[in-house]
Amino acid sequence: MRLVLLLCAVSLPAVLPAAAGASITPLPGEVTVVRDVRYGPWPAQRLDVYRPAARPPGRRPLLVWVHGGGFRVGTKDAPRTAAMALAFARRGYAVAAIDYRLLASATCAGPPLGSPRCVAAARAAAADARLALRFLRASAGRWGIARNRVAIGGSSAGAIASLLVGTRPRPGAEVRAVVSVAGALPASSGLTPGDPPTLFFNGSADRMVPFRWARRTAAALDGCGVPVRRHVFRGAGHDLWAHREAIAREASAFLAEHLGPARREV
Repeated sequence: MRLVLLLCAVSLPAVLPAAAGASITPLPGEVTVVRDVRYGPWPAQRLDVYRPAARPPGRRPLLVWVHGGGFRVGTKDAPRTAAMALAFARRGYAVAAIDYRLLASATCAGPPLGSPRCVAAARAAAADARLALRFLRASAGRWGIARNRVAIGGSSAGAIASLLVGTRPRPGAEVRAVVSVAGALPASSGLTPGDPPTLFFNGSADRMVPFRWARRTAAALDGCGVPVRRHVFRGAGHDLWAHREAIAREASAFLAEHLGPARREV
């Protein structure tokens, strides 16, 4: 079966309990993180919540961040994933960096992304991300987050999972914006005008998640009337880490536009 998406037809509130095995850690830059919170029954279904230490007068917007790794490897604890979560938290967002089930028997990259094994792995990752969204919404008061100001984003495989969550909404797992870093969808069918605004960052020389897929996905969303923004790094491949500061800055502005401003901006 192809991966088909169908063309247009940090201080925490005192009431927050650390989950079993979880720990609260202060980080540089006035951010705290609660680590290894279970959001589902599988061992891989854990998340870290990053929040600015200062308590705002209201609740913060939430960004769920999904790591990459071809649906075979990767973790929320990877330095790059943690650095991106920290960058957004420093800009005033609550950020949940999630682990999820890695079901691919081999790394999914290039044309094999559309294979049955990669389709199944991508769907499982998206299902876990939806479960994390429901968990966070159900406990929004404890985390100090606004249930209706939620976005999802990620890099590589995490971006693919995020796009699936955005374009395949499920009750309790709806999002208002998607940030895709080095991601795309192998097929661009099934998109609707109700899909969330989406920001794409891609390298024009990317072969791992082919650039033409990203261009096609963005064009299909735009054709449905979905607000789309694209930032193409000319000559760059799949690894966009060198552009992380520009990505965090532009993505934060995009999130502020669609979620409302965070309580603290830099």
